Amino acid sequence: MSSVDLHEGTEKILQRIFIKNTCDWPENTAASTNDFLEDITAQGLAPLLWNQIGGRKGAVGWPHDIQTGLHSRVLHETAAELRLQVELTALLHSFTKAGIRPLLLKGTPLSYTLYPAPGMRPRCDTDILIPESARAKTAEIMERLGYKALHEASVDLINSQMCYGSSQSAGLFNSFDIHWMVSNNDRRFSRLFNYERLAARAVNIPELGPDSWCPGRVDALILACFHRAGHFSHGGDKLIWLYDIHLLSEALSHEEATAFCRTAAELKIVRICTDALCTARSWFGTTLSPPLESLLQQSPEDEFTIVYLQPGRAAGIKNKAVMDLKELSTWRQRLHYLLQNLFPPAQYMLWRYNTGHKTALPLLYLRRLMQGAYLLIKK
Repeated sequence: MSSVDLHEGTEKILQRIFIKNTCDWPENTAASTNDFLEDITAQGLAPLLWNQIGGRKGAVGWPHDIQTGLHSRVLHETAAELRLQVELTALLHSFTKAGIRPLLLKGTPLSYTLYPAPGMRPRCDTDILIPESARAKTAEIMERLGYKALHEASVDLINSQMCYGSSQSAGLFNSFDIHWMVSNNDRRFSRLFNYERLAARAVNIPELGPDSWCPGRVDALILACFHRAGHFSHGGDKLIWLYDIHLLSEALSHEEATAFCRTAAELKIVRICTDALCTARSWFGTTLSPPLESLLQQSPEDEFTIVYLQPGRAAGIKNKAVMDLKELSTWRQRLHYLLQNLFPPAQYMLWRYNTGHKTALPLLYLRRLMQGAYLLIKK
């Protein structure tokens, strides 16, 4: 299944470019230049599209506004990437000196290992996975280096990450999400697909220096498929995530593809993975190896994680809560989970509802209770 929010005409243009490899601007298209640029930017495809059509030399016939807009976004992403690379390299070195071996997740490592150039893969933050035992030491490092925590990190049963931000001299802002579990959406998946498992098969990213490590291609594709499912109910698909899956799928060797299929079955996410592979292929014409083609024929009935692909924010929140409650082993833990979700710490509430006024807390807690009640009765 696929759900991408695009203006009329945008999808057909993308199909011409990525499926038919036709890079000329279509005549009589229903897409306006403003709408097309808005779609491409929102979907994270602007630099990639500019590269795909060959830049200015290959964009013959494309509206001037789109050429200018795409080129501007490429320059912006390239400049931002250069600044991020310097900052990230220094940050990773600080972790290594403290005896922590962080793993880069999601877009950043893929940007350096699969895309034509790092700036071709836009992202709003950099995801870093650490051992849970290193949380306190990591917080000390971030604080010492001048990073500001963007929300309360102590709400363990609500979030398993901490976001830090840094303001740079040119007005650029880099955000780093420090994770001690790979996903906020499923505690079982995170327990099985944990730091120790990923670190044992991690690979170095030469462009970022000796302190940079990330999951190998098999684990990266597993994570990309699950990450897409975890966000699906709240906002549908994002094309840059599907392009990640497209590139990773085509990069796997026969042996890696076999290992991917085995891992998906072990984690009980075969249906999530097959849906991701099929959707990526429908958008980008992905060529799948025989092991992946065979995986598409499977449809296990005992995989509860498929509920993550139900559309609608309410369904997503309820499904996550049900899966988390199943993972907790005692009724005391489950009660604690419910209470923490209904009555999080004040700092979390102020961050979550974007206000600095503590006097608003009673109304915010009431609002949260009403939202929870609504989700329980909504079908």
